Amino acid sequence: MLLVHANYTLLPALIVTGLLTDGGYAWLRPSAGRAHAVQAFAALVPATLFVLVLTTLALTGVLDWSVTLVAGAVTLAALTGWLLGLAFLPFAQTP
Repeated sequence: MLLVHANYTLLPALIVTGLLTDGGYAWLRPSAGRAHAVQAFAALVPATLFVLVLTTLALTGVLDWSVTLVAGAVTLAALTGWLLGLAFLPFAQTP
């Protein structure tokens, strides 16, 4: 939708989110043997996206939400990502 309507306002936020996601993946190295890294990565990606997109919208004057609503949206995005990380993490097998 971003490219269809030629509205590139959010493009920098999306690029920075992608770069931070790549950096977080390299730093955390999530794998089946590192369950905490998978959970942290799954929570940080949507939280980063929401923070950057909502900040961009607030700075451009499009977003008129209160601080508590923005904080709640970011928190719920992080919790949803964390729960999805728990749900789709392969169960560790004991040797």
